[in-house]
Amino acid sequence: MGYKQARFFVKDGSNEDGSPKIIGTAIPFLLEDEEVNNISLALTPNESEREYKADNRVVKDKVLNGYDGTVAYYGMDKSAMVNLSAFRVDSNNHLVLKSSTSGNPSVVLFARGQSEKGKKYIIWLYDVEFSTPAFNMDQPEDNPKSSSLSFFASKISYGGEDVIGILIYEGEAGYIAEGTEPTTADLVMPASAS
Repeated sequence: MGYKQARFFVKDGSNEDGSPKIIGTAIPFLLEDEEVNNISLALTPNESEREYKADNRVVKDKVLNGYDGTVAYYGMDKSAMVNLSAFRVDSNNHLVLKSSTSGNPSVVLFARGQSEKGKKYIIWLYDVEFSTPAFNMDQPEDNPKSSSLSFFASKISYGGEDVIGILIYEGEAGYIAEGTEPTTADLVMPASAS
């Protein structure tokens, strides 16, 4: 599957309807004139199983708690590190590596994908918390090494249901054309069930 143009937005709580309140502009992992940075994005369902034992029966069901994810990339800018972690920039514009007891901030993640058969889509994940970025200082020029960052995409309560994100295929309402940067106004929330 193809993958590119990973972006995230700073999340500033939730709106009254439960949708994420996002602010600012889309932030790439690495700001470059010609983007050659995003290697992969993997999402794995995080499920738990419930078991009910009553009336001489056992009934089991699975609950989707969210998605465990990993992004792989070649580099990350200071602005991305600050917005994805507890790191901060001091008055000398140095990156301060610090910890926080409240965890890393939540963001909204946007990415472009393409199926094995070429069908293009975009994905929005509404409540994502990344792990703290690691540093890879061994990158010879003839063989660049990638880094990866894990995250958890949580569910939010919206429209009377728990939702994690939305997948929109090319040609559908809300799809953002390639080469266009997503904005806060582009965030798509699910319509009511048909």
